[in-house]
Amino acid sequence: MTIQPSYFSSKHNIFNQYFVKLGWAWTSAIIFYIGIKSRTSGRFSTKNFIIRYCLATGYWFLIMNLFHFVWTFSGTCSIEDTTDFHQCKSLKGRWNGFDISGHCFLLIHSSLYILEELAMLTKTVDKIPGFGLLALWGWMLTTTGIYRFHPIPEIIVGSLFGFSYWISFYVVMKSIFFKLLPFELTIDRTDTKKSFDVKKSD
Repeated sequence: MTIQPSYFSSKHNIFNQYFVKLGWAWTSAIIFYIGIKSRTSGRFSTKNFIIRYCLATGYWFLIMNLFHFVWTFSGTCSIEDTTDFHQCKSLKGRWNGFDISGHCFLLIHSSLYILEELAMLTKTVDKIPGFGLLALWGWMLTTTGIYRFHPIPEIIVGSLFGFSYWISFYVVMKSIFFKLLPFELTIDRTDTKKSFDVKKSD
């Protein structure tokens, strides 16, 4: 089935240019909004909040640079006898490499991270900005799939990296390390067996 072009089939649409391309800035704004609203909660931990943000941001930065490395390392230039990426771009050539979908990665990684942090908020009205950005991310992810800005293998790999952080940190690490980052782990020294007491602080 042929998909008819639309406003969203252009990479230059306003949502792609000013939201997705600045995706982590918008993610950070929502995350710190959640942090501010959560400070009134007795279970909020500023230290753990900052650690989670640094980990999520570090992962985003690392993976985006990895994608760029894969693209440049695996590619060739449309201009004959030009093998250097930067030279190819300076000559206005087209670089053809395995261009893993950064859009799919960013939108999935950001959405799952925001969803986990939104769980700290108790008032529905406080969650509206977060859900608003999640709705936009969901729509942009849908258009990325519909209009195929990348071949399917590049979309699949980008999506897998998007899910990987959430699975590793919010599923595996939480169950193995007693939710070490979102919770404070204390030791009851009055117990001769030194049993662990998990105190919820976030």
